[in-house]
Amino acid sequence: MATQQGFVGESIDRIQNAMESAQSEIQKFQKDVEKRRKKFEKRAEKEMKRIQKDIRKSDAVKRATQLQKDVATQIETSVETLLGGLQIASRRDVAKLDRKLNKINRKLNALDKALSEPEAPAIAAAK
Repeated sequence: MATQQGFVGESIDRIQNAMESAQSEIQKFQKDVEKRRKKFEKRAEKEMKRIQKDIRKSDAVKRATQLQKDVATQIETSVETLLGGLQIASRRDVAKLDRKLNKINRKLNALDKALSEPEAPAIAAAK
């Protein structure tokens, strides 16, 4: 009986040691996988940046960018011509008029304030 208990005890110890060893191996494997993932991410990001840089340098992208600018300029010119023909102010013209009106309004307010201030003491003296 004592032999069986010793055998069972030894078996349990061996199983526990095997479990601890397996857990240790799993942790090592997880750390290794994590390291490899980080290295892969860094490499992939570096490669992606290089590809983006190469794409920006390509003649097709440069031509497309220039074409986009040219089209935008042509559209702006056409819209301004159309608005001028229809006698409609452009946004730029409206903003310019708004600034002028604000300036005139400030001057009128200052004049109104200056004119009303001297009257206040004269009105008080008349009462």
